[in-house]
Amino acid sequence: MKVIEKEIKLKNPLAQKLLKQRKIVIDEIEINLWTGHSVNSFDLHKSWNKIKSYTQLNLRSEGANGTVVLTGVMQIPRAEIAEYAVCLGFKVHSNISKKTNFLVIGTENVSPSKVAHVIELNKAGANIQFVDEFSFLQIISENFDIVSLGLHKEEEIESLEKEIKSKTFNSKKNAAAFMNQKDVKEIDNIFQGKSFVVSGKFTKDRDEIKKLITQYGGKNVSAISTKTDFVLAGDNMGPAKLKKAESLQISIISEDDFYEMIK
Repeated sequence: MKVIEKEIKLKNPLAQKLLKQRKIVIDEIEINLWTGHSVNSFDLHKSWNKIKSYTQLNLRSEGANGTVVLTGVMQIPRAEIAEYAVCLGFKVHSNISKKTNFLVIGTENVSPSKVAHVIELNKAGANIQFVDEFSFLQIISENFDIVSLGLHKEEEIESLEKEIKSKTFNSKKNAAAFMNQKDVKEIDNIFQGKSFVVSGKFTKDRDEIKKLITQYGGKNVSAISTKTDFVLAGDNMGPAKLKKAESLQISIISEDDFYEMIK
């Protein structure tokens, strides 16, 4: 099979440097970088990695667990991994930004441009974590009933779960930081079925507060509506949100009230 020999030129100097290395290790994850497709494999890679609409996909998730970007060739089609991600409370984006939480790394053909972008953003103060694909799939197999998605026949799912669990995972540290559902299961779901709007400034990081809501069974939503159960109000909360919460007679709690509730 003839490989395209034309030298690849990337706009990002760091990405160009990474490209020449072909294989790198970051956070104990071995990353096999993209070095160009063969003529006959391009269409196959394109169809395997295609996600038709990120917008439609993300309508089904509030993104309470953060945002992920997928890169590289995965063991199962990327669209299916994206389906699992949104069902677990993530949003899936095509491009890296400072708001990205996790870059999920495939087994091969990983984008040097995406890796370089994450490295540069992290140096500038972002906190984007590298997670290998198998660690992400392990989290899925341990914490989500993938049969309910209807993406595979049941016997195929059983085979997939056995394959995932038999892997030697490279990044246990990142997998734990990514989403430790074992810890979640040990906590009483006192907020089960309850939705929260978190608004204003708090003594603790807002993302940590939102994570606690999720861990205790609650759901984070961005806008106040008749379906909202609690508004967690910090300092300098927007007056419009406060007025709307009061008009809808929604419970407004302080940060101290919140911590008393989870005691």
